[in-house]
Amino acid sequence: MTFTKFVPIDEIKVGMVAAMPIFGRVEHESNLILVNEGTFLTSEAIFRLRKHSIEGIHILTDEKPQVAPPRKPAPAPKIYLPPQIKVDMPEMPNVSALIDEKLHDAALAGIHSVFASAEDGGSLITAHQGIRELDNIVDNLIDTLSSDSSGLVHIVNLKSYDDYTYAHSLSVAVISLALGKHLGLDAQTLKSLGMAAILHDIGKIKVSAELINKPGKLTDSEFETIKTHSEVGAAFLEGAEVGDRTLWCAVRSHHEKIDGTGYPRGLKGDNIPLFGRIISVADVYDAITSYRSYRNPMPPSEAFEVLMAGVGTAFDYEIISAFTRAVELYPINSILVLSNKRMGVVIDNVNTLRPVLKMLDNNEILDLHALDNLTLMISQIAER
Repeated sequence: MTFTKFVPIDEIKVGMVAAMPIFGRVEHESNLILVNEGTFLTSEAIFRLRKHSIEGIHILTDEKPQVAPPRKPAPAPKIYLPPQIKVDMPEMPNVSALIDEKLHDAALAGIHSVFASAEDGGSLITAHQGIRELDNIVDNLIDTLSSDSSGLVHIVNLKSYDDYTYAHSLSVAVISLALGKHLGLDAQTLKSLGMAAILHDIGKIKVSAELINKPGKLTDSEFETIKTHSEVGAAFLEGAEVGDRTLWCAVRSHHEKIDGTGYPRGLKGDNIPLFGRIISVADVYDAITSYRSYRNPMPPSEAFEVLMAGVGTAFDYEIISAFTRAVELYPINSILVLSNKRMGVVIDNVNTLRPVLKMLDNNEILDLHALDNLTLMISQIAER
């Protein structure tokens, strides 16, 4: 007979099986799954639970459990970058940016122009001028993706609320376009998807920055306020006659979830527009891997596990499958910081989640997929 047993977080072990889904707040999502029911817990999953201050979880066990009160959660481990390390190894090229600085700056300027028009109640002429700029930018992004076969690298470095809003919109567009490309969408459909992704959060201009950036738990009233941004954004674009119904529905539906628990309309499964399902994945991935004033970014491998845990509840399986082909989590030559505070350069990333590193302190070759190294976690991607 199988029983369930509550285990405090400091007693959770690798290999235990979660008896029920574990939810956590990520950005303005109130019920994103961190670990799904029936999941074998990995070291990354346990670390993720600690970071979200989960006190403990119910696991499956053959032993009849005794009732025990949950313990106070252990504090999330703090990650410190080690001091500059001098090593005897050849200079390596920097990781290439996915888009060049000129296109990046033009994209942010175009997004800013449209958002500012919406925020200030600007004229339709101003709004449409901004949209025309974004139209050219989406074309350039598609051309860049079509000529790049190495996957995506992170392009967001957040400093403030405004920077976050615009850079996040650009990142979501790039990731969405990559997903669309791997889903086999044609050029015209990709262009429509890119525009919808860039504009998906335009409704946030009606939500205060203080509320968007609130570090603690949102009240029910505050969460209801934040949830209005998707409807507000769609209404603005429709009222300004920007785009078409496909665009408006995409903006409105990017927080819907496959199981019907999303917002604003509780759509379920294929009733959620395809663009909304794609943007949802890109939106969550970029949000949780980006720095915010109240938390550090989640490492790509952990973010990927969050996406996988949400298949069938929050996310569409086919889109997550496309994500595994479209996004390069740890590019060759990127520098990773491990949970033991050592740093290494990625020299082989055939195994997407557990690459091979050349360590910076002693030039050791370390395969994170090897059995002896499975307890090591990737804490973050370091800046050069």
